[in-house]
Amino acid sequence: MIEIGGNASANSIYKAFIPDGFSKPGPDATHDQRMRFIR
Repeated sequence: MIEIGGNASANSIYKAFIPDGFSKPGPDATHDQRMRFIR
């Protein structure tokens, strides 16, 4: 990750490919919500 600019840069690239209608689970998300996001 350091090669591409660190965590912030990696997150911005990753978030660009999240399909419409999906959002990253928040810190209070349940285990099930996190698993659905990952898959």
